[in-house]
Amino acid sequence: MALEQSRDPLRDEKLAQSRWPHLGALKLFAGERWQFINYLFDDDFSQYDQSKPFVASVRVPLAVMQQFARERRVHFTIEVPPGDGQVTVLSAVVAYPTTEA
Repeated sequence: MALEQSRDPLRDEKLAQSRWPHLGALKLFAGERWQFINYLFDDDFSQYDQSKPFVASVRVPLAVMQQFARERRVHFTIEVPPGDGQVTVLSAVVAYPTTEA
C-alpha cells in the first residue's frame, strides 16, 4: 500500500466518486481552457460486442462552436479515467450547422 501511494500520491483523489461519477466514461473538454462539455460513453455497454467499436455523440454548446469558427481551429481534450488498458479513437466528426433550420 505504501509503495502504491508513493507511485501516485493522487490515486485516491483520482478515483473519488465526485471526480469520476461515471468511472468508465471519458470526459470531453473544449478549447485550451478545458471547458467541460460532457461525458462520452457513460451508458451501459455491457450488452454490446466488446470486439466492435462503440459510437457516442455529444452536443457542443453553440458558443463553443462559434469560438472555434472565429479561431478557425478546433481543440478538444479527452480525459480518460484511471485504470489499465488503452483508448483508441478511430474517428471523430464535428458538425456545425451553417444555416438556421
